[in-house]
Amino acid sequence: MTKTTRIVVVASIVVLAVAAAALFVFKLPLSTVFIGLMVLVCPLSHVFMMKFMGHDHGVGDHNHGTTGVDHSHHEQPKQLNQNANNR
Repeated sequence: MTKTTRIVVVASIVVLAVAAAALFVFKLPLSTVFIGLMVLVCPLSHVFMMKFMGHDHGVGDHNHGTTGVDHSHHEQPKQLNQNANNR
């Protein structure tokens, strides 16, 4: 099991434990707990995506069908300056 998988499993167990405690210990209605979980889904999914989905900037071929065009992030200021000077 990878480190990422372990973190996701532990986070899921914690969320389920908190939901169960809200239902059975604090006697909150199911609809309230469900709405609370739905409100948390978006920000939590963004956190997990930004943390665990790698950003491979500058790695691999980024030509996207165009030949002879460099799309690296380091070359963009040079290209912008050339475009500004050509106007």
